[in-house]
Amino acid sequence: MTAAPLAYVIDDEPDVREAIAMLLRSVSIEVEAYGSALGFLERFEGVSERGMILLLDVRMGDMGHSRQAKSGQRYFSAENSFFY
Repeated sequence: MTAAPLAYVIDDEPDVREAIAMLLRSVSIEVEAYGSALGFLERFEGVSERGMILLLDVRMGDMGHSRQAKSGQRYFSAENSFFY
């Protein structure tokens, strides 16, 4: 049996971040949540064979959307990313 993908939730609003993480955990999806795109990129080690899901708030103050996209494009594709 293949392990479920790991979901990364990146949102600077703690209540939103935790609500999304709780929803995903309620259906047995493992979640790592971050309060900033920079914090996530500092710790991210690359996509594993198990796969990943990225949920990213594009209106965060620490990086503009275009900078987030440029920083993350080496790791992510439209197949595994959801920008909200």
